[in-house]
Amino acid sequence: MITTEYPIWLVLVCLLAGLGYAFLLYQKPKQDVNKIIYYGLFVMRFLVVSFLCLFLLNPLIKNTTTYTEKPIVIIAADNSASIIKNKDSVFYKNEFPVLLHKFSEALSDKYEVHFLKFAGDVKQDDTLNFLGKETNLSNVFAEVQNNFEGKNVGAVVLATDGLYNTGSNPMSEVGNSNY
Repeated sequence: MITTEYPIWLVLVCLLAGLGYAFLLYQKPKQDVNKIIYYGLFVMRFLVVSFLCLFLLNPLIKNTTTYTEKPIVIIAADNSASIIKNKDSVFYKNEFPVLLHKFSEALSDKYEVHFLKFAGDVKQDDTLNFLGKETNLSNVFAEVQNNFEGKNVGAVVLATDGLYNTGSNPMSEVGNSNY
């Protein structure tokens, strides 16, 4: 689609300017000039002057392409040892990872799912072993901010016991983020 900053009726003025200029230069054919060449030059002059005038209107070609992308769901699972140091440790060792994978697979039809595991650091991995010595929730938020900023993030699912022993307060991190 071609648009311009000026009203569309000025295109007619440009065409008239080209026609007028060509008419002034080629009013009377000379005796020794071939008629086909003469009228061909008339048309060329008309087109060139009209296009030059049209370019003065600052034409802009707009090309719009739309594509649909799935929203991103980020599942961040705590991989620290504190997860299995409670009365439900058998559940968290055996059933919890399986349930998270089933949840991830159920979402993968409608969403692009990214799985993160975290303890002291954050990795894009879906195997949980609960061997981490520390829990740094602020690293999770920094990872999401750094790697998914400007993308279509629909949700961040944080699977943790809520205990953290390093990094800043996660509540302040959530308040300062753009997601």
